[in-house]
Amino acid sequence: MKVVSDAGPLIALGKLGTVDLPFRLYGQILIPHAVYVEVVERGNEMDAPDAKQTELAMARQQIAVAIVAERDLSDSVRFPALSRADQETLHLALHEHADLVLVDDLLARQTAKNIGLKIRGTLGVIVEAFRRELLTRDDCEFLLQAILQDDDIWIDAQLVRQAQQEIKKKK
Repeated sequence: MKVVSDAGPLIALGKLGTVDLPFRLYGQILIPHAVYVEVVERGNEMDAPDAKQTELAMARQQIAVAIVAERDLSDSVRFPALSRADQETLHLALHEHADLVLVDDLLARQTAKNIGLKIRGTLGVIVEAFRRELLTRDDCEFLLQAILQDDDIWIDAQLVRQAQQEIKKKK
């Protein structure tokens, strides 16, 4: 399965100590260089533990980096409101015919849907891991509570509560 990730899910999962979860679900994850810069280089400048988590996943070949040249960006992803990392992620997903794009940013998610990409965010990864029995109900509840309590993970509380309800209703 080909999966491309944007920065948001890597940062959130890294802060939760579960950056390997997408790899366990889908195999190797592909990220564009701009995502690497945002997550690892800028993260290391701020001593962010999620940057180290991502570097470790790269060393284990769970995450691979691809170069996307500015001139190669397709017009369908060139929107000033999207960050360079978002644009590269969506372009790479199109170029690689990705089965799935991991993205949390609302505008990037809408753009991905508009250009025909299948998306999943941090919460979707956690719920899918539960469904596939990679995480227990208690694991999920712990992770979702951590998201609600961590001001550095920018996921809407209402969406987290919906994920909690989804987990609770599964037998």
